[in-house]
Amino acid sequence: MTHHRRGPKLCCMLPRGAVLRPGERFAGFAADRASGASYGQGRAIDVPFPILPLMPFGLTYELDLVFMTQHPSWNMHEYALIRTSAGLVWLLKDAREGTMEQTIIADVDAIDDWMPEVPVQRRRQAITVDADLGAERIRVDLAYDNWDGDRTEAHFAGRFPRRLQRKRNGSTMRHSQGQLLAVLDLSHQDLGRGHVSIAGVRQKPARIFGVPVTAALQQTQGGLVTGRWTQSAVDGGTRTTFAARSGAQVPRDWTVRRLDGSGAGPASTWAVQDDADRQLAARYLHGADGALELRELRAWQKGQSAAGFALHLSPALPDLRREFAGEVRCRWVGDVAGQLAHATGTMTARWTPDGPEVEVRPERPWWVWDRPLRASVRSAGAGVAVSVDRIPTVGRPPSNRRCTWPVTAPSGVSEEKRPDIE
Repeated sequence: MTHHRRGPKLCCMLPRGAVLRPGERFAGFAADRASGASYGQGRAIDVPFPILPLMPFGLTYELDLVFMTQHPSWNMHEYALIRTSAGLVWLLKDAREGTMEQTIIADVDAIDDWMPEVPVQRRRQAITVDADLGAERIRVDLAYDNWDGDRTEAHFAGRFPRRLQRKRNGSTMRHSQGQLLAVLDLSHQDLGRGHVSIAGVRQKPARIFGVPVTAALQQTQGGLVTGRWTQSAVDGGTRTTFAARSGAQVPRDWTVRRLDGSGAGPASTWAVQDDADRQLAARYLHGADGALELRELRAWQKGQSAAGFALHLSPALPDLRREFAGEVRCRWVGDVAGQLAHATGTMTARWTPDGPEVEVRPERPWWVWDRPLRASVRSAGAGVAVSVDRIPTVGRPPSNRRCTWPVTAPSGVSEEKRPDIE
């Protein structure tokens, strides 16, 4: 049997397990370890707050309806039901054919203020929804104008996703590859029946081994973002101001608090940003001469039982306010929705003539390997400016990649041929 020319092989869509065994993860990341950086007295960034060189995100889909079609411009359509402080909200995501860049449409006030750290094109727009969401069966009819202005209608009928997956580490299928280092916890899924019509034309479904790709899922997405933000000092902490794709500037305040370690856990400094829907947090170890070294990042959606994404570093990342000699390398592991070790890789920090940089190299699973990032931190007035960009891949995908899926770079990012990652 054959599969649709644009679709992945079936094995590429099947979730896998953790990328580290429990003992490996414990031995590698349970203990706090200082960076070992050799700090000097030279160039420095004189700010009173700990620097946030990377930004996490995490989002749980209570229900996610997925359609893959043969439309020449659109590859996949996802219609997700999200729990927010204002109630349940439909989030409509369409992925471009080729680049797999996603657009978001939702009937949400001040949509740029909602998870401003996520650099995906978005707009507020009215959506027509007729849904019957039962405990066993669901039916959903949606109508909206897509990003290109074409009237789009979708119908889904089937069972509520109830099949708990034994292996939950799901492929991102190249979605938003140029914008996000993303990993998934795909907890439940079931096939269903449905169709998508665009501009009055019912689209032919993409098929894998003869089966139309129409499914209902429950999943959590998390990871690290690309983008631009500034950091400045405010009373009690720091302020990050995100540059939205629309051009809007979205500020968020963080509380910075030092914990002396007399209770649970060692002495640490926490930077925490809270809003009505989610909490972002960073924990720093206390190093020599007041150094604050990044140990973990968390993105926690309100109402969920675990962080949507948690990143742990071992050893910690050096304090980027202070010049240090050479390169400092650490390993990282990413947990999604309480599921341990869904991704792992390395980070390398260095000082350049322009300021500090951090290079993030994912290693496993293979569907994050081709999403490396570089964070650059520069002095900007009384604060700092951070830019995080996709960079070229190096070497070859890890050996556990068992099926063919195009490894391509987003527009403007070329692939480099270098030796394999160690």
